[in-house]
Amino acid sequence: MKSYPDYLLPKPHFKVIQNIELLKKGVLIHYTDSKDNRDLEGFLREDSVVRHRNHIRDYSNNLLGIFEIEDIFIDITVSERKDYFISPWDLQEVVEAPIYDEDFIINNDRGYFFLNIKEIHNKEIHYEDNDPKLSLTAICKVLHTPTKSNFWHFSLRWYTDQGLDINDLEQKQKKGLQRRILTAAKSLIILKAFFEEPSYSEPYNDIYT
Repeated sequence: MKSYPDYLLPKPHFKVIQNIELLKKGVLIHYTDSKDNRDLEGFLREDSVVRHRNHIRDYSNNLLGIFEIEDIFIDITVSERKDYFISPWDLQEVVEAPIYDEDFIINNDRGYFFLNIKEIHNKEIHYEDNDPKLSLTAICKVLHTPTKSNFWHFSLRWYTDQGLDINDLEQKQKKGLQRRILTAAKSLIILKAFFEEPSYSEPYNDIYT
């Protein structure tokens, strides 16, 4: 692959997919740094979920369909333009294509796993503590968050039972609460991750145009 796939780039007439229910049969793919990403029981290894627990706060994935499994090996490299390519896409913006060996490489060392949208979107997660006051319930939401180099980028975000994105919590609220939510979030990802190639189809054109 010497040219960046044009089908990954957002087009000016595209629109953000707001109604995730229209994708309830959709499948997300997430890359891991290594193909050695399963534990002895066949579950996703804890150290393969993320490099750092805080990365779960805005958990990056890709929607399969137009984005294909082999596209997961595209690695936007550290360069002067990396921030541009991984930044959010502005509606109607015409974007540049990354250039092979300057802005991206093919990283065949990566592994990957899948998540079914219907099994994680709007699902409650629970953190149980010996102190009942520290137990909590939060909600996982799947959001379409296209970047300049990948229209099919989706995020998992985590909300308190009051409907607040944990990224928007005030500093005094974050201490402890965010840690507990992210611990529960990590458990959900491990529980729902699977490795067998799923069947999937392209999203209907009128969902995003």
